[in-house]
Amino acid sequence: MREFLYWTGMKTADWEPATWPVRLGALGMAIDHIYVRQPLKFRSIRALPSSLGSNHDGLIADIAITSH
Repeated sequence: MREFLYWTGMKTADWEPATWPVRLGALGMAIDHIYVRQPLKFRSIRALPSSLGSNHDGLIADIAITSH
């Protein structure tokens, strides 16, 4: 994964919410990611309000197109 990110120039958000296991909420681990690269930047990122029966939460991000 690190090599993929290096070669593509993609990055994760500076802070990512915990997504697993659902039962631990904010005390869990951030195992799900959204990747972007320039000229895209994260405005916000959060866990979905429901796990929809999964053992981890999905993520949703607000992403902006910026100038370099």
